Amino acid sequence: MSSSNLKRVATTTFLSVPLLVGGCASDNNIQVDVPSWDSPADRPVEDVTQRDEIRQVTSPKVDILWMIDNSGSMGVFQDELTENFPAFMDFFVGSGLDYHVGVTSSDLDGNYTGANGKLVVVAGVKYLDPEVANPLQTFEAMASLGDTGSSTEQGSGAVYKALEVERDGANDGFWRDDAALHTVIISDEPDLTRNGIITQDEFIEWYAQLKGPAEDRTFSSIVDPLDGGAYRSMTNNIGGIFWSLLQDDWTQVLELLGVQAAGLKREYYLSRLPVQDTIHVSIDDEGSIINFEQGRMNENTGEFTGDYMYDPNRNSVVFFEYVPNALATVIIDYTVLASLQDVEEESPAR
Repeated sequence: MSSSNLKRVATTTFLSVPLLVGGCASDNNIQVDVPSWDSPADRPVEDVTQRDEIRQVTSPKVDILWMIDNSGSMGVFQDELTENFPAFMDFFVGSGLDYHVGVTSSDLDGNYTGANGKLVVVAGVKYLDPEVANPLQTFEAMASLGDTGSSTEQGSGAVYKALEVERDGANDGFWRDDAALHTVIISDEPDLTRNGIITQDEFIEWYAQLKGPAEDRTFSSIVDPLDGGAYRSMTNNIGGIFWSLLQDDWTQVLELLGVQAAGLKREYYLSRLPVQDTIHVSIDDEGSIINFEQGRMNENTGEFTGDYMYDPNRNSVVFFEYVPNALATVIIDYTVLASLQDVEEESPAR
């Protein structure tokens, strides 16, 4: 989604302060006790409240890459993905969105379809788009990679090769400059990408520059929380959904991924840095106001409590389950961090 599609109206309210009257008592017969400050920085700073209003919109073009681990023990998780995949595709089939959905594997040692960053090709189809007649059956065939791939799972390296090395080669046509980009990792093992391909820090920096606006590119991870630390770090830094591979309800996460990829945003960026505990979020949906409770994330499970969380890395609020309807207005009220509020250059009159 281009930044021009995001409507943001920010209003700032300054709390009133008493007017200090300076002057000579003999002239005005007025005595005023004026506080003494050594410098402007010593002056007390009044709270500044901010309101950001952001319109829910949709993105017309989207490219979605699934990196699916095909090493030993992954067969059961591939089955879970394909059985519940309709919950994801419901947001695309018949929606009018111009989508591309491709699949690659974690194997960078092989030289077959789906290995070494190449997209899986099924019956001549390299990726799903609105013209594919049987998208669910085709994706099931793409995602059913088996578990005989390399035991050196190189997920981030596979994504890098798919979107960079093979962009204009084996995967020509999948990438579009004017489309949003969403990557989803499915793995039960750590990322063992060799530094000679790309390091974790290099990957985060590289992926972040692929698209201009942050909302136009995400990196989501459905992984084992104990082994997926590198993937969690990438998701936290780039933005996306982190989910435990071991949870039974795959429908829920696929719905969340579908909402995210379809352009119905769950994440909204603040225009200034807030005092976190002062954030209040509400929705104006055709004149009906809905209020929401700020929650927290359990670092061990990746689960949320409450309705939304504040992400300090991205200076954004993220809804967990609720998805604002198209054209609804998200209203975010908060107090601006005192350290960022403007202080007048001159001291008060003495």
